[in-house]
Amino acid sequence: MKEYLEKLDDLWPIDYGLNTKDTMVASLVKWYLMVCPGEPARRVMSWLMKPKTTMQIQHETVSVTREGSGVSFLLLPKTEVSVNRKDLAIFVDFASGLMRDDLMEKNEAAPAGDEGADLMSALVEGLDGVDGNQLTNGCSIGLFDFLYDCYRIVVDGTKSAEQKKL
Repeated sequence: MKEYLEKLDDLWPIDYGLNTKDTMVASLVKWYLMVCPGEPARRVMSWLMKPKTTMQIQHETVSVTREGSGVSFLLLPKTEVSVNRKDLAIFVDFASGLMRDDLMEKNEAAPAGDEGADLMSALVEGLDGVDGNQLTNGCSIGLFDFLYDCYRIVVDGTKSAEQKKL
């Protein structure tokens, strides 16, 4: 698990040349994957990364089974997947709500006069206005690349060849 989190920690949206909206989406995805690692992360990324066709893919795929879980995840090649914008918008709304709740909880637990409390309050306020449909309208290739690298890490634990070069 530690190696998985280290690999995710090494992914930076800025390395993908993302615009502000795509950076917000990428940051929410990364945050969720880091605070909900393992099975929840694999399920989310497998749900977001959809096969482009219904044809059976016979080469360049790896079926990864988490020992003891009985759940199998198929790592599809980058050229065989796409991201459904509506599903991504739903996930952005869900993750921003979780992040907002988490920050509110931390803010309430912070000692009075803590400088971090002001920052957390501002972040909570900003998350109140997050709209997944607006943020995911017109997603870039860079965001797809970032999401695929997240998918690859959570499903089989490796970075893509492009990310290894950075």
